[in-house]
Amino acid sequence: MKRALKLIAIIAIIALIGFSITCGAGDDKQQQQNQTPTADDYIIGRLNQTVGSVTAVSITPKSGKSTGAITIKYAGSTTIPQTVGSYEITFDVAPTTGWNSANGLSAGTLIINNITFTNIDDFKTWLADQPTNTPNTYYTVAMNLNDNDIDNYLLRAALLTASYSHKFINLDLSSCTINSIPTNAFYNCSCLTSVTIPRSVTSIKEKAFYCCTSLASIIIPDSVTSIGSNAFTNCTSLTSITIPDSVTSSIGEATFLDCTNLTSVTIGNRVTSIGLYAFMRCTSLTNINIPNSITSIESDAFSDCTSLTSITIPNSVTTIASTAFMNCTSISSITIPNSVNYIGAAAFKNCTSLSSVTFEGTITYFYDNETFDVDLHNKYIAGGIGTYTRPTNSSVWTKQ
Repeated sequence: MKRALKLIAIIAIIALIGFSITCGAGDDKQQQQNQTPTADDYIIGRLNQTVGSVTAVSITPKSGKSTGAITIKYAGSTTIPQTVGSYEITFDVAPTTGWNSANGLSAGTLIINNITFTNIDDFKTWLADQPTNTPNTYYTVAMNLNDNDIDNYLLRAALLTASYSHKFINLDLSSCTINSIPTNAFYNCSCLTSVTIPRSVTSIKEKAFYCCTSLASIIIPDSVTSIGSNAFTNCTSLTSITIPDSVTSSIGEATFLDCTNLTSVTIGNRVTSIGLYAFMRCTSLTNINIPNSITSIESDAFSDCTSLTSITIPNSVTTIASTAFMNCTSISSITIPNSVNYIGAAAFKNCTSLSSVTFEGTITYFYDNETFDVDLHNKYIAGGIGTYTRPTNSSVWTKQ
């Protein structure tokens, strides 16, 4: 009886193994019978679009091809891009009856172009239809306008509407036929994240970009010869600026006042002076090289630049006006070249980290003991040309 049971068990096991082998072979055969999708199986659409109205690329299976779910990727991301540029499109196809899955199929390149307007009304109509966005998801808009559109503040009015409705814009004016950026042209247009100025512009007038608090990038072309006072005051998102060699006047009064995120400044070698309050309270500015075309640094030009650690004053400067560097609490050393003959009241007052000052020449007019902290004025009057130092937190200067 036991032998009979054992024999039955062995037969059952053999039958089970045979069934498994048969099923496995069937699965392999079924998989071999399934087809694998290719990119040619699909119709691709919407590869050329305009910024501000970008939708998903369309990928539709041809007749008789896999209807498996499709996942589209834009340069590797499933998020649909909204900014101008070129994006490689790939897609994955999920398995479905009779079809295997497929990954990384190529669908070509999505091109997102600028939207260009030739009149303000069309721009306003388009803008009203756009959803709100953020400074990082700005709309790129190109304008082809003339001086009249900007001089009459028609563009500013439209941009103020955008500012109030939180619609951020990268503005390209490179195709415009304008000669200047007029006074108050973009005053308080907080929607602007970037502006491209055309090479036809020769001047940027007073308060042109005043209080454009989202303006992070602007390139001043080398056609510009003058920049007016308060042109970029309170542009708190601006991180760098290059003043081209074409600018032949001074950096005007309060031009970059309160640009609190400005870290990099390049001044062209034909600028003649740095005006009143020009960089006052640029609290992120760490260093600056002044070109040897500069002859004067006016009052409060760099006052309250609390991160400024290094500044080079060239041998062309003759005047350092009152409070020019007051409250620059991070400057540790400075050299006054022999060209300087005037240092105004409190020019370096409250520069609490200043521990070394070198005078390379004779100062004709050295205001008083308030020019530097504590007794450096008196020590220089007594000791003349040379380097003077003091220990940290000391009120006593000593000539070396």
